[in-house]
Amino acid sequence: IFDLVKITKFIYSHGELSKAGRFSSYSILIAMYSFLITKGYARPIEHLMDTQEVELEAGLETDSFCRKQWDYRLPKEVPFQWPAVASKEAAVKLLFDLFFEFSQWLGALKPEMVIDIRSGQNPPVEQFLNSYSLTELDFKVGTLNIADPFELEHNTTSHITAKTLHKMSKVFKSFAIKAKMKAWLFK
Repeated sequence: IFDLVKITKFIYSHGELSKAGRFSSYSILIAMYSFLITKGYARPIEHLMDTQEVELEAGLETDSFCRKQWDYRLPKEVPFQWPAVASKEAAVKLLFDLFFEFSQWLGALKPEMVIDIRSGQNPPVEQFLNSYSLTELDFKVGTLNIADPFELEHNTTSHITAKTLHKMSKVFKSFAIKAKMKAWLFK
């Protein structure tokens, strides 16, 4: 996943998508993880917390900043279920294909959805708020809603405006086409 995130961040920075007022590296990582959940390559955080050994860094037992106390434990391992590849060329093609699909998926997200990798769902805003006993005073709803999996009241993309999201969607489509063309070269 880290190579895919690095490639995505590098490409997005060249398209000026990861500068101030747009995507942070953290938001890209959360969105990428959510995409991998939808593909079946990764599991939701709640599932990992129930099935993997977890750890809590000292000092994170309580949080005086957040209004709600969240679960800050981390799984020691995050298993991924990648498709088997037979060669370097096949691995590169897989990366380009995943980037293509990720860019399309990200460009198609609707403002009334919330990316929630804790549950592994991308529910409507109202359902997300209700499932965690939040209000719109707790979670600032925006044109793109990516919930921090450790502080669910934090929308990591609440600062993105409709105009910026529209520009980003155009860039996503352009990158998706370029990635598909690059993947085609590795056939």
